[in-house]
Amino acid sequence: MNIYLLIHFAISATYIITFTNFFGKPNEVIIIHLAVLIVANSILLSLLFLFFKTHKKKDQIRFPLAFVLSIYWFVLIALYGINWVSNVSWGNSVLSGFFMDLIKHIDSFSRLKDMSPIWIYLSLSIIFSAIFWFVWRFMNQIFLNHKFTFNFSVTQGFLTALALVYLLQVNNSNHLKGKWGGEPLISSISNVNQRFNSERSTKQRFADYIERELKLPALQQVNSETDVIFIIADALRADHLPVYGYPRQNTPFISDLALKPAYQQIENFTATCSESACGIYSSLSSREFLDIGLGLYDLSDVLKDGGYKKYYILSANHEINSLNQLYGTNHDIYLDGASHWPKLSMYTDESVILNMDKVPEKTDAPAFFYFHFMSTHQLGKISDENKIYSPSSKDLSAFASFDKQTVSPDKIQALVNGYDNGVYQFDKYLERLFSVLSDKGYMENAIVIITGDHGEGLGERGYFYHTYQLYQEDIRVPFIMYDTSGSCTLLETDYATQIDIPPTVLDCLDFPSIDTWKGVSLMSKSVLPRYTLHQTFRGRQEIGLIKHDNNTTFKLLATNQNGTFKNYRLYELINDPGEMHNIIDSADVDLINELKQMMKQKLKPTE
Repeated sequence: MNIYLLIHFAISATYIITFTNFFGKPNEVIIIHLAVLIVANSILLSLLFLFFKTHKKKDQIRFPLAFVLSIYWFVLIALYGINWVSNVSWGNSVLSGFFMDLIKHIDSFSRLKDMSPIWIYLSLSIIFSAIFWFVWRFMNQIFLNHKFTFNFSVTQGFLTALALVYLLQVNNSNHLKGKWGGEPLISSISNVNQRFNSERSTKQRFADYIERELKLPALQQVNSETDVIFIIADALRADHLPVYGYPRQNTPFISDLALKPAYQQIENFTATCSESACGIYSSLSSREFLDIGLGLYDLSDVLKDGGYKKYYILSANHEINSLNQLYGTNHDIYLDGASHWPKLSMYTDESVILNMDKVPEKTDAPAFFYFHFMSTHQLGKISDENKIYSPSSKDLSAFASFDKQTVSPDKIQALVNGYDNGVYQFDKYLERLFSVLSDKGYMENAIVIITGDHGEGLGERGYFYHTYQLYQEDIRVPFIMYDTSGSCTLLETDYATQIDIPPTVLDCLDFPSIDTWKGVSLMSKSVLPRYTLHQTFRGRQEIGLIKHDNNTTFKLLATNQNGTFKNYRLYELINDPGEMHNIIDSADVDLINELKQMMKQKLKPTE
């Protein structure tokens, strides 16, 4: 067994050292990972050894022992591979719920490569068979030669004890506790996401706790009858909607809404980041990325305290990046994309409409709805009747990268067509949702907000996908308000960002304001100049600062790699909305210094 452990150590050490260096994780992650594996293997091998020794018919148990050990290696290799891809794509390891539900995602991932799920299952079967073959051969050697002994027991026992002591220290140490989320096994199994447990977000959570205690008596006296309907279309760009000037008529329902008096929109509305977790929860909690954390007092919580029902009806899996934990637990209804699996893919928006059957008819109690649609995301399943533009492709993940890609014009057009088909399908689902809500009585006195969590690169500047960049195609999303209550007139329609949604809703409803929120109500003109921060959270982080003033809107971009800022770019968005002209070398030096200083000030670790 010494050979087995040495092989295991060599494979795992090579992986974790490469993983840590590639993704810029702390060096402690290497030791944590190896300590976890020492403990896991000691437990596993001890159980196998005891089972082997207590069983009289050795030949009969070689197969089940090899099978169990093969499952261990298959799961370990799967976690290694998935967490590598996850850190490339989302900047974080997958959590256990996502991993356990992986079988539900295979149909969506297979569509990205235009292959049948059968081929994926077949590939996984071949991998498992290969692992089992190696394990079987290895165990045959040690079992038949009676070499399965504890001749390593003293060394193994000492290493196991040392590993346990170290892991307990990590768990109890303020210095090291934040590193758990960077280790690819513990972070998955224990659902630890250090991104939302920072010192800064902890302060926000404590401040929210006090704020809720102060505002709760007033909230309990509120008597609102207006329903709030919040709709996010994943990866929805503003400039691919006709109401924002797009030439293709791919949203006939939204275009019809725009002709009605209840319709309002903001011309330049930005996401705080180009990733779902912070984009969604910024919109709910009125916080920029650095302040987002578990347990915040968000919009739905405030409305719940004010007597609202709370309905979350979502497409897709929201365990990615701890979104379901950010949402909290006090829902009246919570249904995500798994609610109709396997009949329906987790990434089809049909489940959203079907789940409306579980929503009761309108009662005296007002309701807050959060709907999430996936048609516009590359994982979203598009039905054949909604593929109105061809040739069509949704193979965006193949081009997900920090670096520019060289792609043929035909391929780019197919990707644009695939995206626009998703926008068209979302518009169709939106029309159906409005109809169902109306039938149930929720549209007569309602504030409806339609937006995106982030944008999507479609080849501009050679960049594709989202999460990596902060250009306008990545963060400019629509903000559409359809107000049948007549109580919400937007005075700020030039520029806003996601953190402004919750304060605006409370202002519309005449609720008490929440002083810990960072956004402003759009029912008043913003105090200018206004500065907003935008981020990605890759290892090579992109930072953006937008300064909006009366006649200009400047956007400073920079790359933050291990605390070093470089690759500064500056754009003036009113005259150059496509960000085609980087003016960093010609702009006023005082302006550049002002933006750099404000960017670094907003990025301070604590407030």
